[in-house]
Amino acid sequence: MLEPVARRFIYCGGPLDAAKAKLTVNTLLCILNDAIAEAYALEVSMGLSSELVLDVLSETPAKAQVERKRALIASGHFEPSFKLRLLLKDIRLTLKEAHRVNRSPKLVALESIEQLAAEAVESTWRELDYSSMAAFVAGTKAPSIGISDDLVREAPRTNAKPD
Repeated sequence: MLEPVARRFIYCGGPLDAAKAKLTVNTLLCILNDAIAEAYALEVSMGLSSELVLDVLSETPAKAQVERKRALIASGHFEPSFKLRLLLKDIRLTLKEAHRVNRSPKLVALESIEQLAAEAVESTWRELDYSSMAAFVAGTKAPSIGISDDLVREAPRTNAKPD
């Protein structure tokens, strides 16, 4: 059943451990995507063309992710494979779990990205692919996607102190 979406399978134990592993992967994906978005926005704001910036970013250690999302970023049409609102949900679950286990790691990057992603989700970006953060950070107007607000359920904020 998972063969079409997975390159490799890693046994993680029970469902709870598998869910934790998923959040770990999505945390890295989130931070990598934000780094690409910020580098893209900075370079475009300095006058480089979108195509040139993507060429440059494709020669960095983030190459695989840049190439995977290049067409979406270049076109400005962010057909979702992983919606931004779902990434925000996973960010919030990760932060909540970190506070729950009382380990309180310094998740400064993730907490900052949570705020930025929340801004995008609260506007009209929520149903777009998470790679749309490159355009959001660059200050691009969100494309119209015709999604009704009542169809979208947002994840609860985790800014509050845990019980």
